[in-house]
Amino acid sequence: MIVEKLWPTFYRVSRSTTFRLSLLSASILALGVGVFASEPPKSSCKQRAEAYRSRVTQLKKDAHEKLRIGTREDTVNEFFEAHGLPFNVFRSGNHKEGVGTIQVQGGCAPRGCGSEDALIGLRVELSLDGTVIAEPVVGAQFTNCL
Repeated sequence: MIVEKLWPTFYRVSRSTTFRLSLLSASILALGVGVFASEPPKSSCKQRAEAYRSRVTQLKKDAHEKLRIGTREDTVNEFFEAHGLPFNVFRSGNHKEGVGTIQVQGGCAPRGCGSEDALIGLRVELSLDGTVIAEPVVGAQFTNCL
C-alpha cells in the first residue's frame, strides 16, 4: 500500500531527471560537433589580414606625417591619389571635408560577418580656402557583419 502511493512520485522524478540528462547530453554533443567542425583560418586568409592591417597602419602613419595642419588641398589630393583613395570634397557648415573610401578584402573576418569585405577610409577637415585644419582620421572596418 505504501509502495503504491510512492511509486508515481518516484516515477515522475526519475522521468524528469532522465529528460534533463538527455537534454544536457545533446547540448554537449552539439557544442562538441560545432567546435570540431569549425576549421582554423587558412594561411591565405592570414596573409590578407596582415596585408589589410599593414595597409591601414601605413595609411595612418603617412596621413599623420604628411597631412599636417596647414597643408594645401592640392597636396591632400595628391596624397589620396598616391594611396589609391578617391578624393571627394564636401562643404560642411563653416569648413570642407575631403573624404575617400575604398572597399578591399580584409582577410579572416570576425565571426558574425558574412564575408571578408572591408572598408578603408580617410577623412580630412579643410578650411574654406582649402588648407587642413584638423588631424586626419583613418577608419577601417569589416562590412556585412551582424
